[in-house]
Amino acid sequence: MKSLHKAIAVCTALSIIGGLGTFLTLGYLKSRQFSQGVAHAEQGNYTEAIAEYTEVLAKDAKQAEVYNNRATANFEAGNYAEAIADFDQALELDSNLTQAYYNRGYARYRTLDVEGAIADYTQAIQLDPDSIEAYGNRGVAYMEQEDYQAAIADFSAVLNRQPDLAQMHYNRAIAYTQLGQLSVAIENMETAAKLFQKQDQEAISQQILTIVSELKQQL
Repeated sequence: MKSLHKAIAVCTALSIIGGLGTFLTLGYLKSRQFSQGVAHAEQGNYTEAIAEYTEVLAKDAKQAEVYNNRATANFEAGNYAEAIADFDQALELDSNLTQAYYNRGYARYRTLDVEGAIADYTQAIQLDPDSIEAYGNRGVAYMEQEDYQAAIADFSAVLNRQPDLAQMHYNRAIAYTQLGQLSVAIENMETAAKLFQKQDQEAISQQILTIVSELKQQL
């Protein structure tokens, strides 16, 4: 049966290196252009951020983290081809850059390259086995492929690490619904509804409870 309800991504924003302070202790990342690039990106001024990162790369083109940040700014500006090209360059320079794999996976998913997204999320998970963002978003990608067992495994991996994520209980419920396992789906839906209510998202909670009522009629 086709899904009436769409899975929710665990993270709808790209991870910007530097924005979290991860690399700011490194000397070359203390440059004025880099700092201004991060500041512009955080303010949503992506064109200016791209220009600052480009200046940094003009001085030293072997900075994988800067390519990742410029790629993220390009993505947010709607320059998807340029973003993916920059993520490619970042990973060519540093094949262990977890954020770049995750970010490129998200970019590929948004540009309908679901297979590519899954491959990148998988690589991110290999490098960081506790990345709930990579597990959750790979699960959403598996839902697009109608690989519901794989999606359930990924949503469960998220919930094993962070059991209070309401949207992952909801996503797992949708996957169980697609497999015809309605009782388990209802349990997950009810848990999601309670968690959304605790988060003061009453409207979403009520919408889910409406779905629960519909599913109970099918038992």
